[in-house]
Amino acid sequence: MLVHIVNLARIIVGGPLGDLLAGIKRVVNPRALPLATPNLTMTHPNLGRDASTAGGLVLGIEHAFDADRLQSLLEGRARALRFARQDRAQSAHNVRSLPSAVELDLVVNR
Repeated sequence: MLVHIVNLARIIVGGPLGDLLAGIKRVVNPRALPLATPNLTMTHPNLGRDASTAGGLVLGIEHAFDADRLQSLLEGRARALRFARQDRAQSAHNVRSLPSAVELDLVVNR
């Protein structure tokens, strides 16, 4: 059983399984080793039916604002900006000036 390996202090059962909490307790308590369960509590989430939604939001926010991920994104953006500047400078260097209207004989004498 997972209770033996991890030595859990709390099991929170929500969502569609929340209705089965009493049955889960009846199965886990007799089968678990006594040393693994003295402080084990099994309960419903405090947020009720919205717990899974809140948990998903927290995971998404933690992923979006993870320090290593943000650092990687910023470094990638900095590389892209350096490349764009170099490319722009190279393009500006390679552009020849356009001929004037006089050189193209577009000037109309009045």
